[in-house]
Amino acid sequence: MCAPFWRSELSRVEQHRTETKSKRIFINAIEDYKEPKLHITDVVYRDLTERDYGLDGLIEIFEDSKPTGKIAFLQFKGTEFKIEKLKKSDFVSCSNISKSNLSYCKQENNPVILIYASTLDGEFYFIDLQSVLSDMKLNDDENGTVTVRIPYSNDSRNLIHLFDIINKFYPKEDYDLMPKTE
Repeated sequence: MCAPFWRSELSRVEQHRTETKSKRIFINAIEDYKEPKLHITDVVYRDLTERDYGLDGLIEIFEDSKPTGKIAFLQFKGTEFKIEKLKKSDFVSCSNISKSNLSYCKQENNPVILIYASTLDGEFYFIDLQSVLSDMKLNDDENGTVTVRIPYSNDSRNLIHLFDIINKFYPKEDYDLMPKTE
């Protein structure tokens, strides 16, 4: 006789609940975000249901209400504690980032952004994971994870930095070639 499914080894652990909350924090922050300097009029979040490779969702940017094709993949990490700036530096620290997820990011032509959110106060920090990869050796840690240092200025109060990260992946010339819609 089989054990009931609710007693199986599959369970929703605290890490999953924290990640779900961190995702909601981010979505709420970008839901009504507009950036006149960059002509951003809308940002759409899409959930990725397959979670095998650490990519949890993506965002697409609309400028002057038109789709741009500018997307970024997102990986969410959350904590139930307040995220504090490291002593004597302008960074915050996010640990337990899987090396295999980082290696997968190397293969992406689109930006992959780590969102590290505190469920305690709703603040989050972000970094382009591909830029982290250029400064990191992925085969020197025996436990399969690394710690990522995120600039303290890349926080939920400075979302323009997030869109700067995305825009650097999309040269303006490419965007200018998109058909104009009336």
